[in-house]
Amino acid sequence: MTGYERNRFGILAATAAVAAAAALSFGVMSSAQADTSTESSYTATTVVPLPPASTFSGSAGGDGWALAVEPDAVYNVFHHASTLQVACHLQADASECYSPRTITDTADGSNFAVSGQPGLWADTANSKLYVYATKVSDTSAGVVCVDTAAAASNPNPFCGYTVLAPAGDAPLAGSISALSNPVLVGTKWYAFNTVTDASTGAKNHLLCFDTTAKAACGSQPFDIVGAASLSTNGGFPVPSIAAIGSQIVIPVVVTAPTAAQQLECFSTTTNALCGGSWPVDTSFGYIGSNGAAFPLLNASGVPVGVCLPTAANQCFNQNGESVATPAGLPAAIGANLVWNGPAITVGPRVFVANGVNDSVGCYDYAAGAGCANFPKALNGLSLLYTVNGDPQRPSCIWVNADNGEAQIQNFDAYSAGNCGAGSIRVFAASFVAPQEQCVPTSWQSLQILEPAPGSYTGATVSFVDSDATPIPNAPDRPVGADGKVDLTGLDLNAGIGLPQFLVQFADQGQQIGSVKIQFTWTGATDVVCGASVPTTPSPTPTATVTPSPTASPHPGLAATGATVLPAVGIAAGLVGAGALVLALVMVVRHRRVAPPKK
Repeated sequence: MTGYERNRFGILAATAAVAAAAALSFGVMSSAQADTSTESSYTATTVVPLPPASTFSGSAGGDGWALAVEPDAVYNVFHHASTLQVACHLQADASECYSPRTITDTADGSNFAVSGQPGLWADTANSKLYVYATKVSDTSAGVVCVDTAAAASNPNPFCGYTVLAPAGDAPLAGSISALSNPVLVGTKWYAFNTVTDASTGAKNHLLCFDTTAKAACGSQPFDIVGAASLSTNGGFPVPSIAAIGSQIVIPVVVTAPTAAQQLECFSTTTNALCGGSWPVDTSFGYIGSNGAAFPLLNASGVPVGVCLPTAANQCFNQNGESVATPAGLPAAIGANLVWNGPAITVGPRVFVANGVNDSVGCYDYAAGAGCANFPKALNGLSLLYTVNGDPQRPSCIWVNADNGEAQIQNFDAYSAGNCGAGSIRVFAASFVAPQEQCVPTSWQSLQILEPAPGSYTGATVSFVDSDATPIPNAPDRPVGADGKVDLTGLDLNAGIGLPQFLVQFADQGQQIGSVKIQFTWTGATDVVCGASVPTTPSPTPTATVTPSPTASPHPGLAATGATVLPAVGIAAGLVGAGALVLALVMVVRHRRVAPPKK
């Protein structure tokens, strides 16, 4: 298979941890540990897997809401249900991995109820899937672990339950969970525990799961509305929350002491409510009508505020102050439905699901206009719910819907065509830490390790920035007989954000398969970039940023991938889940009118 675009997010675990934590701010972070007097040599290896099938039918018994994408499979959880059921499809041919699995607590047999917007987080390195849910037997709430490696042979691959809201503090809304959709910021995974009651205990608090420790975050749950009482809009659906850089925005309907509709803001850097002009009054009718807020970006793709998916697309800066809506934004994004969840970003572009017309809108903040080839109309599905990132293919966007023969689909963020079309695309943002001091000072080489040199006719590499614009004075370079490309002398920092590398094989009829590429560059010596900082003068150190292989949990499929630690927070040029990149949580929608589903 040839002519496909995808990128394996491979980074060594230590670098992943510091880089993920650093992806939390609206801008870039400075490091007190940087040693500007020395430079380090860095190496990263990335694997670009085979292209996925482009359309998938759903599983019998449910439709799901968001998706989790692993190297060879895609998962969803049947939503608004009194049981937790996980569905799996193989990416290669869209077939079911196995029949949907119902997850119960093996200790006491209790079911787990899920909300209307159950998101998933995949720990690819350890073949585990995590889901926010409410335990039916005691109405506690927390995160359920699913063993995807065991799921093929075990009808209940339960692997643990982490309580985040104690028994009685997460009452069901009818028979389903009243938790919000989850959002990932760095290595912390959050959901809002919405309760039609006063905010005592963990009620109406933000819950937090540490994806590194696999445990409750320190000091959680976090108070959001003080002593106020909230309405859950009947619990169906609970308003979707969104992660915008280091901030989480939470729509709430306050019923006491004074009725109000407002957008609250929580800072993940201070573990407290945002200051400035927050909360934002949304009495103009946003809550209960439209989906999750989406990022306001600058031209470099850095979050500087938040916008709402209404007809007017009202925008606010990170201090909660009203700012002008960018020209052309309402035409590109406009109003969606309450069932639509968080946006995802690719460089300076934002993508928003729209269940009104079953399409995905896109706005390019660098161009100040709607993206070419968008909005993307989706055929073969109805009631579009969410857009979802792909950790292995940063330019591949996945969607999930209520129904249709093509209920799950994917498409390319640039062409809006199949994810398998065009050049192989590798984002430098997938292996270079997102801090300003980690920007490479010089690129050294790119080498195609697989397929082996001599097994293909030839190839060339072209260079574009994070908005897919050709980088000035960086002409295409041929791949040598040893699979290597000399990158010295190229100013690949001349465009927006970190560069992208587009590999085009000469014979597009060849069966190329997956592609493994190694990059080398030099940059400042800094622990957050992956290099140890010398305490005494010493020779320039070498920092190797190389992933370890991950075995495929699905029989018959080759091992592909790397040790990956998903991270969230939006940084220039980053997208999807990955150790150094953005992992966006997705969302979805329901009826066109708004009545509850059956």
